[in-house]
Amino acid sequence: MIDNYGNYFCQRLLLSCSPDQRLMILQNISSDFISICCDKRGTHTVQKFIDLVNLEQEVKYFQKVLAGHVALLSFVSIP
Repeated sequence: MIDNYGNYFCQRLLLSCSPDQRLMILQNISSDFISICCDKRGTHTVQKFIDLVNLEQEVKYFQKVLAGHVALLSFVSIP
């Protein structure tokens, strides 16, 4: 997700995944989620995730993983 070309792949992958598959991906990246959000390439993949959210479980996941980090993410300067 933070690779120059890999983020494009991940975005396309998300478009073809089922909601359950997207949730599984979210669960697998949970330990790196904030660092992905802070990366200039990773942020595009996270934005695509947010665009595709349609399950209550996904919404709850985003609420859980972003809790306590909103201030940090709002001030991050992505070069």
